[in-house]
Amino acid sequence: MNEVSLLIKGGTLVDSVGLRRGDIAISTQGLVSQCENNIEIASNQRVIDASGLYVSPGFIDLHTHLREPGNNEAETILSGTRKAALGGFTSVVAMPNTNPSVDCTSMVHEIKALAKSAVINVEIASAITADRKGGSLVNMKAMADLGVVMFTDDGSGVQDSSLMDKALSYAGELGVVIAQHLETNSISKNGLANLGPISQRLGIPGIAAASEEIMLARDLILLKNKSAKYHAQHISTSGSLEIVEIAKQRGLNFTCEVTPHHLFLDDALVEQFNPIYKVNPPLRGLSDIKDMRRGVLESTIDAIATDHAPHTLDAKERSFSEAPCGIESLDIALGIILKAFGLDNKDEFDADKLIKVIDALTIKPRNIISKRPKTSLLDIGASGDLAIFSLEEKKEVPKVALSPYRGMDFMGKVIYTICGGKVVVENGVGNW
Repeated sequence: MNEVSLLIKGGTLVDSVGLRRGDIAISTQGLVSQCENNIEIASNQRVIDASGLYVSPGFIDLHTHLREPGNNEAETILSGTRKAALGGFTSVVAMPNTNPSVDCTSMVHEIKALAKSAVINVEIASAITADRKGGSLVNMKAMADLGVVMFTDDGSGVQDSSLMDKALSYAGELGVVIAQHLETNSISKNGLANLGPISQRLGIPGIAAASEEIMLARDLILLKNKSAKYHAQHISTSGSLEIVEIAKQRGLNFTCEVTPHHLFLDDALVEQFNPIYKVNPPLRGLSDIKDMRRGVLESTIDAIATDHAPHTLDAKERSFSEAPCGIESLDIALGIILKAFGLDNKDEFDADKLIKVIDALTIKPRNIISKRPKTSLLDIGASGDLAIFSLEEKKEVPKVALSPYRGMDFMGKVIYTICGGKVVVENGVGNW
């Protein structure tokens, strides 16, 4: 048996297996070596008392903008992964819309070099097309050979149906994920907010739900009779959920994600004309939010992904029409999600809901990008990646934060984050 370097005692384990009391031992190699009740303490082990806390696999974010290289003033791989660790994330997938875009092998090598500064695992996504402009495909095989786990033009949808068809065919041969930013440009045009009563009353150009839904439907038609792993990014409308439900009922194999803000924030906030509420896809109506939550609980929506998109203060303080889209949430995502599902109220606690939410943050995103799906991330031999959190402690967002959540308190605080057996967050504070 491997020597144990770290022992987590007395916590409530929560993962795809269920909710139960147990201890977890992590070996000196950074792997789970035991997961059972009443593991004996040895004199040379570090012990974390997790009594009253929940212990889950480390969270995995399929959709993170780390901005480096090219926009280091907004975020770097170091700063972004520190925020992620504070939120319980032990792996993030870095989006390719950097400057320059991640669309060639030299850029993959550069990201790998920069990621040596990261405090958690950084997986790399490549663009689907050169410079994300939709004109020609990148060398997908060369990128896949370097370990790229996902291909996406995130921030732009692939408009050319023939090109998308080829990308899906190649992805099937290579066993990689094609992730689509669902936006039909001819419909969204210069839209700034959800098309509906609020945008019409305010005179703001709207983005119709059809912009998202048409591209989703097109892609799923193209996916038929292909072996590609297709992933729909940040779905946000009731119509998209209905399309996903019908396609999955008919046996089509694909996955999708929803963001914390599309589970929690609605388009009425746009009435403030504050760019902190400007995001793409836009904040939607209350009925859409209700359906997004239902999609997670019914497992129609596979993953919750942050779409963490930081910007500089100067950029977000421009007018609503000129400011860039994006919301930050890596470090507070857990609290937002718990509140969205009513899990912040201990008097109405629902264990089944918590398991569904944790699955959407852990095992399901891992299996989306993994070529070897797992049934548990706490099995012996699994990487020692853990999030240990409290449902009774608050996470406060400063009132001055450049965030739609500023001034809010969220029940649900990450106390420890452990990545590869290393404690990177301790007592809610970064250990760096």
